[in-house]
Amino acid sequence: MIKIQSFTIDHLKLKRGIYVSRRDGDITTFDLRIRRPYEDDTLTQVEMHSLEHLLATALRNGLLGQSVIYVGPMGCATGFYVLYRAVTDEAAVKDIIDGFGKVLLMDNMVGDTPIECGNCNTLDLTQGKRIAEEYLKTLSGKTKPDVYPK
Repeated sequence: MIKIQSFTIDHLKLKRGIYVSRRDGDITTFDLRIRRPYEDDTLTQVEMHSLEHLLATALRNGLLGQSVIYVGPMGCATGFYVLYRAVTDEAAVKDIIDGFGKVLLMDNMVGDTPIECGNCNTLDLTQGKRIAEEYLKTLSGKTKPDVYPK
């Protein structure tokens, strides 16, 4: 079998940042690397799940909301993937930064009832906002994606 592209990245050299993971036609997958693999603690279930609800809501209600295809955590618990359709890299980076900023302004956890979520017991507004604030420091001043390490 052919090795998928994300397994060709040297995760031992990967830093916090925002990367273009892949392009499939007009869909671009962005790697939002919140934690450094094998250097930082991984995100907890509560941190990932909470940020997923908050960030997905912020991005899908943002200026590029109609272009957002997917927002979700990585299985390795070091970041998120965000997929956009027909958006420039620079516009996506700006939208992601704006989305994380909007997370910090949220005053209630979205989708936090058993009717809305399959495991609402693992949601916490404070933890989701804390991770968003932490990652916003990483994104400070960025206008385009980082380049994966070689």
